[in-house]
Amino acid sequence: MLRHNPEYADLIKAAIELERKIINTLELDKNPVSLEIRVEEGIDDENQQNNADDEKVQRQIAELELKQRERELDEQDEQNKNEVDEKPKDNTSLSQYSEKEIEYARVWLQVIGDNTIEELYVSQVEEGEPLNPYEEENSALYPDNIVRLSGDYSADGTVYYKIIGDDIIHVYNIPDKWMVGVEGEETMEEFTQNIINNPEEIHLDSMNDEEIEIMINKIVMEN
Repeated sequence: MLRHNPEYADLIKAAIELERKIINTLELDKNPVSLEIRVEEGIDDENQQNNADDEKVQRQIAELELKQRERELDEQDEQNKNEVDEKPKDNTSLSQYSEKEIEYARVWLQVIGDNTIEELYVSQVEEGEPLNPYEEENSALYPDNIVRLSGDYSADGTVYYKIIGDDIIHVYNIPDKWMVGVEGEETMEEFTQNIINNPEEIHLDSMNDEEIEIMINKIVMEN
């Protein structure tokens, strides 16, 4: 029978030895790969954990910086509030008065500068009226509407003016008292026309609201 054949026995042994070698080879090939995979997986897990820790630290730092910035802003707001509270308060407000009332007071204070008068009289001179009401036929006429300001007495002064721009006025040198005729060869018409042609341009300065309010309260409208 074949199983008693020496060649058959040798063949069986060779097959068994080959099978062992194949098994050993497979074991040797599998173990390093498995170890390498486990090592790489361990490294990946550690890197992921480190990244997560870094992100957590960065978020904590950002939150601390944000809280610090908020505290600084709150402190600045409190400081600004204290500075405003420490400033002296101006109880005078001109918002309750009209622009014209403020204008009259400012012009008087700028041109005359006397805030001791008892009353400030305000009247309007209409376009086309003669400068010299006592010699109408020989007098030049006002080319525009003019504002007239005066005090209680002629000695207080009189201002004839018109607004030509922001805080800019033309002041006309109208005599407080008119005399009959004029000196020299100049006619009354030439004299009065020269006044109209050569107004004084004045820029109104900034003024204290309290002084303006005092003058406003003295205004008396005549027409």
